[in-house]
Amino acid sequence: MTTAKTIKAGAIIDYIHTVGAVYNFGSTVLDVGYGEGKGYRRNWQAQVERHDTLTKDVSLQSKLFYQGARYIEDLSKIKDPATEYYVGVGFNLSHDNTVWSLGYSQNYAPNTGDYNFRLTPWANSDKRDYQPTLSQLEDFNVSGARAVRFGVSYNFADLNLPELTLGGAGTYGWHVVSDVSKTGSARKYDGSMVSFDLSARYLVADGMAKGLSFTLLPALFRATDSNYKTDRNDVKFIVGYSINIF
Repeated sequence: MTTAKTIKAGAIIDYIHTVGAVYNFGSTVLDVGYGEGKGYRRNWQAQVERHDTLTKDVSLQSKLFYQGARYIEDLSKIKDPATEYYVGVGFNLSHDNTVWSLGYSQNYAPNTGDYNFRLTPWANSDKRDYQPTLSQLEDFNVSGARAVRFGVSYNFADLNLPELTLGGAGTYGWHVVSDVSKTGSARKYDGSMVSFDLSARYLVADGMAKGLSFTLLPALFRATDSNYKTDRNDVKFIVGYSINIF
């Protein structure tokens, strides 16, 4: 026998407005924005992205991202909300057919279980490519988390297999909230998290099946001394097809 649960309607946010600008300086792009969900949450962001060609075969992509936010008590029902933040820095170093990646992030979100990217300002609403420690099974934006991520991908063009790319990455997070039911000064940050991601992608480059792709994404996540999320494994298999219409 199962018991049906009724999901109660939440508070209605009358409007969400945003304003922002993106300026391209050539090798550097600046993105700034501000947004508000009336009576619920305000947030603001800035991102600097830079592309540098170091040598003929080596290039570096760098990203620095900051977002600040503050809940509004009217609809969030959070008493004395703190000013929160998320900051991350990431690097992608490309050498021939190999890409090495390194990222670091940390956040401060003492009132909720994680730093909330929803209702984000400007054109990045719930857009996650600016998170340098993002993994397949965890965003590593759980309250208090400091995280570092290292990854590498390799395209087999040197072995006459440019259609095949393999990759792997590992992320470790510490200073993770131990009990998400507690808030503010009652919280302890003794938890840790680790995730490992693998990827394999094959793209058909010629023939009748040109544009067809196959992607395999195995992933593992483990948490210690934190009740935010449970351990889990996952395997995704994605078949895609792209075609030029115009």
